Amino acid sequence: MEKRRFTREELYGLAAILFVIILIVVLLRLYKRETTGPSNNQASNAQQELSDFEAQIKKDSLAWVKQHPHWNNEKETGKLFSFDPNTASYETFMALGFAPWQAKNALKYRAKGGRWKSAEHFSHLYGLSEKDFARLRPYIVIHQESNERTQYRSDSIRRQHVEKYALGTKIDINEADTNALKKIPGIGSYYAGKIVRYRERLGGFVSKQQLQEIEGLPDNVEQWFFIQKFIPNQVHINKVSFKQLIRHPYFNYEQTKAIINHIRLNGPIKSWEELRFLGIFTKKELERLYPYVAFS
Repeated sequence: MEKRRFTREELYGLAAILFVIILIVVLLRLYKRETTGPSNNQASNAQQELSDFEAQIKKDSLAWVKQHPHWNNEKETGKLFSFDPNTASYETFMALGFAPWQAKNALKYRAKGGRWKSAEHFSHLYGLSEKDFARLRPYIVIHQESNERTQYRSDSIRRQHVEKYALGTKIDINEADTNALKKIPGIGSYYAGKIVRYRERLGGFVSKQQLQEIEGLPDNVEQWFFIQKFIPNQVHINKVSFKQLIRHPYFNYEQTKAIINHIRLNGPIKSWEELRFLGIFTKKELERLYPYVAFS
């Protein structure tokens, strides 16, 4: 049988067909790799990142709830008492049932110089619902002195000139009234009132350095004061109410709640060691409490 010979043109044709077939196979493999491999990896990575993110949110949320077990219950039952939003602390807002972010919004507003002139004005606080405002409305008290800082510039024009103390003058920090305090250079009615109110909440000053705890006072204001031998008013920790205890500057919301609950469940706290054992105070916080707490 005679073998068939391919012409030059036929060989070129076969080579072209083989080339096209090989090219198609290569392209199909590349396409499959691009459409299945990397995309699946990217989807897997994206899904993993999303899962990790959701897990972190859940973890953070659970941690926050464990650290703040009071919030939902307190917000529902509501510990309602009179308060001035222009002077209320973070702990006071929390005690009234505010969410942490709501309390921070109020403090940020004040930090920027904002002041509420009326209860209705306070209703504009970002994040405060109509329902919450209706619940709080009867307890909102705007004191005249709260707006004094805002009105200081215009009021000072009408205010009589107050003669200031000469350098080197010193007054008793626990006896001075607002008139005496206003004679200190840099101190007007607003800060004089602020010093007196803080002194009353504290139970009296045992150190001039405690003035540094009052926000906004002029630098070196301590130089104008002296302290006589003085016994401050003490908080009888086993007899006071939640509202009375949290009013003291050295007890925050969490500490106050822990103390009140401990006394309710276990009876009176009898010593500093027992108070320390609650684990709610740092060593520094306990030291500053010593002059102000009685266990009788």
